[in-house]
Amino acid sequence: MKYFFIICIALFMSGCASSYLSSEKITKSQKYYNRIFVVSIFDPINFREFNEESYNDQIMKQMNDFSAIAVRRLMKRKVINNFDNNRLQVKFSQDIFSVNKNIDYDQFNKTLSELESNAILIIQQSNFYYKQSIESDCNGRIETKERPRGVFFTYLIDAKTHETIWAGRFDSSGTTWDGKYSLYNNICRKLHKQLIKEHLIPKPILNRQ
Repeated sequence: MKYFFIICIALFMSGCASSYLSSEKITKSQKYYNRIFVVSIFDPINFREFNEESYNDQIMKQMNDFSAIAVRRLMKRKVINNFDNNRLQVKFSQDIFSVNKNIDYDQFNKTLSELESNAILIIQQSNFYYKQSIESDCNGRIETKERPRGVFFTYLIDAKTHETIWAGRFDSSGTTWDGKYSLYNNICRKLHKQLIKEHLIPKPILNRQ
C-alpha cells in the first residue's frame, strides 16, 4: 500500500502533459554531440540559420533578457532533470553570460570555443497560453477550466560549422492540473530521447551495481 501511494504521488507530480513532435534532420552528421551549450528564448523569432545576422537580430537580446529570468530558470531545471546523461556535458547561457548584457557574435563564439562546446541547442518558446472552457459538473455547477497550450521550436547546431543539424517543433498541451512545469518537463524528456534516437547525442552509460 505504501509503494502504491508513492507511485500515485509521483504520477500526480509529473502531470499529464503531452507533446506532438515534428522534426527534421537537416544536415547529415557522422558524430555525436556530447558538449552542449543551451540557449533558451521566450519570444517569437523566425530562425532560419545560425550566422552573425541572425544572432544579432534574433538571439543576442533574447538570450539572457531579464523579463524571462524565471521561466529560463525553470527550463534549465527541466533540461538538467531530463538530460541526466553521464556522457553529456551541458552548459547554459544564463550561467555564463550576465543578465541583460549583450554578448557580440565574436565573443559568443569565443566562449563556446573556450568551453569546448561542440553543439548549440536553442530551445524557443514560441507561444504559451491557457485555453479556457466552460464546463458543468454532475450537480450542474458551471466552472471555467484552464488547460495550458504551448508551441516550442528546438534547434541543434554544430558549434564549429554553424550548420543546423536537427530541428524540432513541439505542440504541447496539458490538463487543468498542469502548467509550464509539466509542459517543459514533457518536451525536455522527449527532446533528449529523440536526439538519442537520431544518433546525435550518446546514450547514457548505465551503472551496474
